[in-house]
Amino acid sequence: MEFLSKLNIVLLYFFQFLLFVNTSKLQNKIIIITPTYRRITRYPDFIRLANTLQHLSEIHWIVVEDGHKKSSGVERILNNSNIPYTYIAHKTPSGMPRRGWWQRDKALDLLISSKSHFVKSNQKGIVYFADDDNTYDLRLFNKYIRNVKKIGVWAVAFSSSPIETPIVKNGKVVGFKSYYAPERKFAMDMASFAICLDVFLTKPEVRFTMDPKQYSQSPEPILLTGLGIERDDLEPFGYNTKIKEVFVYHTKTKNPIPSFGKRKNHTNFGFDIEFP
Repeated sequence: MEFLSKLNIVLLYFFQFLLFVNTSKLQNKIIIITPTYRRITRYPDFIRLANTLQHLSEIHWIVVEDGHKKSSGVERILNNSNIPYTYIAHKTPSGMPRRGWWQRDKALDLLISSKSHFVKSNQKGIVYFADDDNTYDLRLFNKYIRNVKKIGVWAVAFSSSPIETPIVKNGKVVGFKSYYAPERKFAMDMASFAICLDVFLTKPEVRFTMDPKQYSQSPEPILLTGLGIERDDLEPFGYNTKIKEVFVYHTKTKNPIPSFGKRKNHTNFGFDIEFP
């Protein structure tokens, strides 16, 4: 009996050790925030993005509709993807900037107030703002975003320039290459960075729309400056490889309506598509 008691104690410690090893090696959780709005190309854009994200583990996709109610078609695509997701609707108030500012703020509200719903207590979260019509290489998530410590940055194609990229010297970001205002402190596109969730938790009040005086500016520097990010904090990825590849592209799906002819009214023949 004494032997069995000692054996049970040994087994108990062993299983506790295994539990510690398994939980201490939890993969970083990527929280993907996507603002969206009704348009004829939205379904194919969403299907394409969902097909990409399906290949990733340890993610949560927060989708925010710019409207008073959710789209049943978008909800169907999300359900069919089997990706862990949260889908909410928040119409942009009058006077607010468009282009997803308000929707990203509403996602941050939810994420910060309900952190335990998205990441485990001993798990690191990384926040990435992904537009629904961009094109993403899986390596962006697994090689770059997953390994961000505080804020990671990288090149993005087809924004205001063929390429927008950080200028890196001795492993540090010292500037940016961009057609649009490259002298800015953060001449960056929304798709070109990801931020550790803990950074948001240290300044939980920071949002894109917190200061109406800044509405004429780009949203990226508003957020980064509000979070207290300095250029020295930026962790560059993809700058020191033999072939400098781009893992995210600002693609735009062509509007097919002009190819339908000169009809004033179009029909969907009973199928579910989103006309403007």
